[in-house]
Amino acid sequence: MHTSISTVIASALALTALTTISACKDDPTSPLTSAHGVTISFVFPGSCNNVCEPTPGTVTKLASIHVINTGQSVAYLLQCGDNLRITQQHFDGTTWVNDGPAVACPVQTALLTLAPGASLDSWRFLPLGQYRVHTSAATTAAESDFEIAMSNTITVK
Repeated sequence: MHTSISTVIASALALTALTTISACKDDPTSPLTSAHGVTISFVFPGSCNNVCEPTPGTVTKLASIHVINTGQSVAYLLQCGDNLRITQQHFDGTTWVNDGPAVACPVQTALLTLAPGASLDSWRFLPLGQYRVHTSAATTAAESDFEIAMSNTITVK
């Protein structure tokens, strides 16, 4: 798929606006929401299958991120490098703040497809605090109907 840089920038700006609008809910207990049948959940505990390593010298807890397409058609998800773009947020006591790996990937140039019933898993080591993650899903490769799938909130104590 060939996409001009202006189209990529316009899509990124529209997605940023959509993310800001739907992720501004400053409730640390916000419920899980799906997008076009795509659900993202954040849970403890998780097994890392011996491939993850926490940041040395910090107190962290392993969290599992599970993305599944429960819809009846293929979902198109934003990609960052070779991975699904997942935005991580922490609650600073008054508002949700973006942090984590997605901050380093503000513009996506490719889409990942997720077939009905298919799922993806990811792992994060988190320090103390409250967290949630979200991703975006569309029903077409034209990316005209992106919606935000927001996870449940988890607390690292």
